[in-house]
Amino acid sequence: MAEPWAMWGAAVLLGAWIWPWFQPAPIPLLVALGGCVVLCVHGAAMSASRLMLPVSGLLLGLLAPATLPPPPAVDAPQRVVGVVVARSGAEVDLDADVGRLRVRLPSASPRVGTRLAAWVRPAPHRDRLPGEVDRRIAAMRARRTLAIARQWVRLGGRERTLDDPFRHTRHPGLLRALTGDGAGAAPAGAVSLLTRTGTRHLLAVSGLHIGLVAAAAAGASRFVAAPLAWLPWVWPSRVVPLLSGLLAAVAFASQAGWPTSSRRALLMYGVGSLAWMLGRRPRPAAVLGMVAGGMTLADPGLPGDLGFRLSFGAVAGILLVGPRLLRLLPPDLPWLVRKGATGLAVTVGATAGTLPDAAYTFQALSPVAPLANLLAMPLLAGIGVPAALAGKIIPGAAGVFAAALADAVCGLALGVLTLLDRPPWTPAVGLVGAAGICLGVMMRRRPALAGLVLMLSLGLRRTPAGELAVTFLSVGQGDGALLEHPDGRRWLVDGGPPGTSVLRWLRRSGIRRLDAVVLSHPHPDHMAGLVEVLEEMPVARVFVSRPPEAGEIAFLAFWQAAFASGARVGPPAAGEGGVRWLHPREEFVGTGRSRLNDESLVLEVEHGKHGVLFTGDVERSAETWLAPRLHRVTVVKAPHHGSRTSSTFPFVAAVDPDWVVLSVGSGNRHRHPHAAALGRWRGARLVRTDRDGSIRFRTDGRTLSVERWRALRGWSPLARSAWRPRSPRRRVPSHSL
Repeated sequence: MAEPWAMWGAAVLLGAWIWPWFQPAPIPLLVALGGCVVLCVHGAAMSASRLMLPVSGLLLGLLAPATLPPPPAVDAPQRVVGVVVARSGAEVDLDADVGRLRVRLPSASPRVGTRLAAWVRPAPHRDRLPGEVDRRIAAMRARRTLAIARQWVRLGGRERTLDDPFRHTRHPGLLRALTGDGAGAAPAGAVSLLTRTGTRHLLAVSGLHIGLVAAAAAGASRFVAAPLAWLPWVWPSRVVPLLSGLLAAVAFASQAGWPTSSRRALLMYGVGSLAWMLGRRPRPAAVLGMVAGGMTLADPGLPGDLGFRLSFGAVAGILLVGPRLLRLLPPDLPWLVRKGATGLAVTVGATAGTLPDAAYTFQALSPVAPLANLLAMPLLAGIGVPAALAGKIIPGAAGVFAAALADAVCGLALGVLTLLDRPPWTPAVGLVGAAGICLGVMMRRRPALAGLVLMLSLGLRRTPAGELAVTFLSVGQGDGALLEHPDGRRWLVDGGPPGTSVLRWLRRSGIRRLDAVVLSHPHPDHMAGLVEVLEEMPVARVFVSRPPEAGEIAFLAFWQAAFASGARVGPPAAGEGGVRWLHPREEFVGTGRSRLNDESLVLEVEHGKHGVLFTGDVERSAETWLAPRLHRVTVVKAPHHGSRTSSTFPFVAAVDPDWVVLSVGSGNRHRHPHAAALGRWRGARLVRTDRDGSIRFRTDGRTLSVERWRALRGWSPLARSAWRPRSPRRRVPSHSL
């Protein structure tokens, strides 16, 4: 896209995006921006002027967050009063009396412009895995503080409510979503079907809705403005329809709550209309760039908003990829075939434009999306949305007929999509892969090279490094670690609490299969995250300490998922996998409330001079039994998250590690790790996943390197050392038991 204003908009986005990592002082930025403006206006060479335009955009993008007031401090629960300036799902941006807040509400969010009072508290820190989207970074760009509202009330009277025109239809939620209430109004089954078939975008208030409303209003006003064409002034007949369409689109976007896609479509329509009124033919790429840059300057937090990226990415893909595909068609195609091919090209272009986020954030891509959109777009966009809008606006019998027509069309569209429903593909990339996809989409003149770049980006895999690597994952209050053997085998030791975060991290890291999954013991904070991994990723072996017992429903579900995956499931044999399986043994019998914890699988992995010990959640009884059977290791995962009843003196003295990893969640209700347990590890270096994030140890058998991952820094070195002989084993204090 060689359009200068498109490059300017992309540069503004880039500047705002990198601001949290690169924060120069505002004064030098202003001086440099002034120099760019002078060169743009008085540049002797046209090439210099064209170059300074994107440079000025980059400087503006860096300057926009720096000029905003600092975010307020919300350190304790308090009452705030403010006005809603934007909303996204259950979250609203609130310009409050204390400053700019981003608040998650306990119920449906109010409309933009609503004045409300809310009782808020600080948003708790959530542990995130490497590469996972962090909402705090977007809030930093927008200079807003994240908060959670316990309850809220609307101030200044109630909103006027109208009778629901779709109350007697079969698909009332879907019709409300199509007319501006968003995907949250549609039933979960319909939303899931639309998502799997790649047609969920039809539920968003976007250019489709804005274009239909504006076209209807402009067409109606053209009859009113037709007599003005006989006047000596030609401009009224051109201006009145455009202004009517613009006002109608503004009213509709306001009623829908000003979602990001509606703002983008409205601004593009406004800029294009202004250029048309001035007698200039608007260039779509230039309009898109100016709108993207302008919206980012007004709200620097938008580049971190997923809806913003998807909306602009889809339009950019249509402009870049669509024409490229249409040029491949022969010129003498029948009209109907050409129209179908045009719709298919638009769908493929939009899919390509959203592919970076689809592969990085969603990790899902519908294989039937082009065909599904080709069939569903004419039904829902061409008939369903106009009829639903008419049913919502027009009173009387005409409105009832329009609502019934829209309802019938929705039923037909859902039936067609059900026939096309297929499981989605699961492309997954990290930041490097997402950047490669963007580069491939932007290559207009070299389609073969663009296709090669796309395939290489989607095919990135992590290659074995010939060393032992252990990554302790920041999964919250739970355990999860990736063990990478020097020979290339990959084992996942526990998977953390429920959710897909571990599965998504594995895919982002280029890992598509696992050689083994190790479940230390069947507690949800170790087992629940493994279920998603077993259902979605090939696994060759599953190590467990024992089969499920009566009443262990969650463990039974895990056991069934493991067998359904085709893996070999069961306890490990002695020496299996080239590791030391230390516990549990037949001669050990766990009792009491700590039985499940004490029967955790304990294994040790060695490479050269270094060893890593995985301890599960063993407590005092199992540690006492294990202590005589252990020897010194370099790294140990603290048993049971550093609880008071673990990390006993005999165990600590036996392993005598250099590093101790405490896998704990931020602000966990168990108050792990306990101060007494921390005191017993004196002499070793402690790292915690709640403070240090994910921790990675790598060794070639002699040297050991330690890294930690943080949202704004990525992987950064924590220590690097060579192996050295250890001091004699410490004596066990007499009060150890």
